[in-house]
Amino acid sequence: MKKRKKGKINKSVVESKKAYRELVRREIALLSEDDKKQFSKNIVERYMALDHYQEATDLFIYCSLKDEVSTTLLIEDALKSNKNVYLPKIISPVSKGGDMVFCKITDLSGLAPGTWGILEPDSGEMVNINELGHKVEMVVPGVCYDLTGYRIGQGGGYYDRYLKKVDKNLIHKSALAFDVQLVSKFPDAIAEPWDERIELIVSERRMISVAF
Repeated sequence: MKKRKKGKINKSVVESKKAYRELVRREIALLSEDDKKQFSKNIVERYMALDHYQEATDLFIYCSLKDEVSTTLLIEDALKSNKNVYLPKIISPVSKGGDMVFCKITDLSGLAPGTWGILEPDSGEMVNINELGHKVEMVVPGVCYDLTGYRIGQGGGYYDRYLKKVDKNLIHKSALAFDVQLVSKFPDAIAEPWDERIELIVSERRMISVAF
């Protein structure tokens, strides 16, 4: 893979990612609401049965959008299981650095719509993963994923920037996705060198454990 010059934006990559987003969103739109609800339940239940979730004391997750696998059941289960649950809160737009933090929650009340209408903590204790001193489990959102662990997000780059600051030995990254969000492999041009790869992908049809 060729190294890009600092500060240069590869327009063809951006357009390719945009095309993937549009394609996958069209596929998701073809799913009925009943299918999305049932698939979400199946995916979350499969994930909750895994050791990565069962043994985790700290869960970093997000509130899902309507076209994503619903995370509500998972968040509720984690809270009932007395896990420490953290949700992202965006503190600056992309034009001003695109930073986000994770805040601890104790219930699903007290959340407010933030960027893109995603529910996020209105307040709460902020946490630095590097200071926790043990491995945590993070469920990372995305529009689509390939089977080697690369993901295409909404386009803001918040998670990639955040994860670059985290000690890789302190985090396990999982994804919950409808099967229509998965592709075999993105073109090499899309697999950006700064992209953070996912280690486990769970869909309604399969579980993909990625080694890298």
